[in-house]
Amino acid sequence: TLDLEETLEDGTEIAFDEVNTKLFIEKN
Repeated sequence: TLDLEETLEDGTEIAFDEVNTKLFIEKN
C-alpha cells in the first residue's frame, strides 16, 4: 500500500541520516 511505501521511505531516510551523522562525527 502507499502507507507501507511511505513508511519504508521514512525509515530509509532516517537510516541514512544516522549513518551520515556518524560519519560526520568520526571525521571531526
